Amino acid sequence: MKYIIAIFLSLIITQNANSQTMSMIDLLNIPSVRDGQLSPDAKSILFVKSTADWKKNKSVNTVWCASTAGDNLRQLTSNIGDFTAPRWSPDGSNILFLSKRGNDKNNQIYLFGAENRIYVHHKLKELNVQEFWKGKFPKNLEPTYEDKSILKDAKYMVDMSIIKGDGGGTQYTFLEAIYQDCVLVLHEEWINKGSLFVSGVNCIVVKNEEELAKVMNIGIPEELYDIILQNSKKIIEDHLVVDWL
Repeated sequence: MKYIIAIFLSLIITQNANSQTMSMIDLLNIPSVRDGQLSPDAKSILFVKSTADWKKNKSVNTVWCASTAGDNLRQLTSNIGDFTAPRWSPDGSNILFLSKRGNDKNNQIYLFGAENRIYVHHKLKELNVQEFWKGKFPKNLEPTYEDKSILKDAKYMVDMSIIKGDGGGTQYTFLEAIYQDCVLVLHEEWINKGSLFVSGVNCIVVKNEEELAKVMNIGIPEELYDIILQNSKKIIEDHLVVDWL
């Protein structure tokens, strides 16, 4: 299964090198595979395939099976619902997997920071934003809300700021998010003003709220997520390792 993942990632790198730069939406359109499970007799392998479903605005996970000889590829679950974590029974006669249907209420986006009241009133009032807006947070070394870390267990940190005459570089909130193992989601206009951030390499870049919604609902392949996070860690090395002599 590691070979399949390696091939998938090499295709992304090859296309980036030989054609126009791929956008984050282009990357989301590439199916990904993960969680390979070899059968007890080593003759078959289970894996999860993730594809983007733009009509439903989410990622669809299905369980597949193939022989280790490279043939007999079969889709074991339907495209209705979400199927993950396939496992063989000890004797290899049964297959178990997790199934999730309907809305997942555990995946929630919360809003922190100062409120743009005019924008909220005219653009967001129908979305019940006040239920999820948690207000400003104090400028502590680690962003907190009600004495708890905002970034703990968070997967992404989204900053769609555009500052006239500024951009391209990093900000305190960027560094803190990277330090807390969050992948940055930034506005295209911000990163285009510099060379520090590269979409799909050390951050995720979106052009507008529609692209942001797609990324948040569908997510990115775990393999790509890990690569982006690892590369972004290089940005904070100079801030963490200082030679005072």
